[in-house]
Amino acid sequence: MKKTMYCVCFMVLWACSNEEPLPFEPQVLVPTFIGQGNLYGAGIENIYATNTVITDTTAWEALLLQMNTHNNVSNAFTTTSIDFSAVLVVAVFDHIHSTGGWSIDITGIMEQETEIIVTVAQLATGDATLVITQPFHIVTIPKSNKPVLFE
Repeated sequence: MKKTMYCVCFMVLWACSNEEPLPFEPQVLVPTFIGQGNLYGAGIENIYATNTVITDTTAWEALLLQMNTHNNVSNAFTTTSIDFSAVLVVAVFDHIHSTGGWSIDITGIMEQETEIIVTVAQLATGDATLVITQPFHIVTIPKSNKPVLFE
């Protein structure tokens, strides 16, 4: 009887230990808005068209200093004080345009099992305003060790 009981217990424990983990469900990340607009320095800021993730205060402060070279655009940000132990900064910059009315927009952020996908689009595509502009959009997302990819 004891042997039978041991066999039953062993089979139950073995069956329970072979359960497969639940599959990862992709989830939409809701970013926190920091700022969006244009640089007006006609390239004096020396920021190229780029998509970037900022993970520390040193890089963040360097970016703010660079963005503020011609105009103090960071004055319009919701915050410049970032807690990098909790969040990452996602910043996208378009190329320099010879007219106004352009935008660059983070339209979605999706966390996948092995990566975070940031979708970027140009929702405004220019007008006849004769001003040199460089659109940007900056948000924060919860801190993660997953690579961030842009599409």
